Amino acid sequence: MKLLIITPDFYPSNGGYANAVTSFIYNILKYTNTKIDVITFIPLNGKKELSVKNLQVFRLKWIKFGKGINFLLNEIRLAKKIISMDKKNNYDFIMFETTAYPITGLILLKMNGFLRKTFARVHASAETEWLIYLKGINHRIKKIFTGLLFRKLKIITATNKYHLRFVIKHFLSDNPFKYGEKRFFVIPNTTLPIKLDKKKEIEFSKKFKFLEGKYTFLTLGRMWYPGYIEKNFFRILEALYYLKKKKYYQKLFFIFIGEGEYQKKLKKFSKSIGIGDKIKFINRLSNEEVQFLQKKVSCIVLASLHEGMSSFAIESLKNGGCLLFSKTGGLIELINEGKNGYFIDPVDAKDIAEKMDMVITNLLPKINLVRKNSKKLYKEKFKPKKIIDSFMNFLNLLKGYRKVNV
Repeated sequence: MKLLIITPDFYPSNGGYANAVTSFIYNILKYTNTKIDVITFIPLNGKKELSVKNLQVFRLKWIKFGKGINFLLNEIRLAKKIISMDKKNNYDFIMFETTAYPITGLILLKMNGFLRKTFARVHASAETEWLIYLKGINHRIKKIFTGLLFRKLKIITATNKYHLRFVIKHFLSDNPFKYGEKRFFVIPNTTLPIKLDKKKEIEFSKKFKFLEGKYTFLTLGRMWYPGYIEKNFFRILEALYYLKKKKYYQKLFFIFIGEGEYQKKLKKFSKSIGIGDKIKFINRLSNEEVQFLQKKVSCIVLASLHEGMSSFAIESLKNGGCLLFSKTGGLIELINEGKNGYFIDPVDAKDIAEKMDMVITNLLPKINLVRKNSKKLYKEKFKPKKIIDSFMNFLNLLKGYRKVNV
């Protein structure tokens, strides 16, 4: 099998999209005899290129042609690169990680041979909720092209069931004659095997020693406008305020990981309501450090108003986290209520506070069992080999459809 994967974010970036795509490719290569070429605009910035068997990465430079036409001309360049590489390699499938380049996709789908081997994987937020609900000119233009792309694509995948339905509702008008002949499939995100050596365990233990003896909660996300809305940080702070009269309040501590213009506002708000000493803001951590914290903190919180299949969330499950997640998007699949955490109402700060209280009073006394339940659920649903086997079976089915031209 030969795959060409086009991605807007990739190693060496350390964000959610980049980690999701990088780990997915890593696991395909680990568990199958597949050759993968990757095209991305992400520069190495002095880092060493990935050296993995059967992987070749092509890094295009994003050229600044002029305001308003950058995305158009760069997407045309990308389409030409894909057509050239496919002519040389004759890929079995061409996969777009997210629909960040809809014009490129539309160009390809007009070419002979691309319609039944080109597909996209929807990750959510930037290509779904943001396009539908944000009204900036860039979002409006991209919404038009993305809608056209979804209507042309024969194969549409997503990281979770919720966002497949989102695409059908918002881009295909919930019309069975628009989506009936399309092939849909869920490809959840996967995780990378990270094992800390003793030296790093000691280093991280010293760095986060301030957590000892506390009820520690952890959340993560971008703190610029769309991200701060999505991750719902202000309501988390409100929830902490509602817990001020609890006997255990002095032991409460909350870590926020993320950077952006709204971090200053969050800090100012937390101080204004008298909980500033209960919060630590950290701009960024390595993925190793984040996963270390997931194993150590009392509970991981994602109070998102909308969310895909968050890599941070799946890693939290893998690392045995006690979870407080909104019941939305891909997060729906990560919690057995009362067993490894609780769902929260993201628009109700009092509900978030009540669930935090339930974690402290009901789940932390049996935290070892809670952690065991999370790890068990991860193995049942998100074990990388299981996901990759399912994905490869799906590709084989698509080859069958291709032979009968449907």
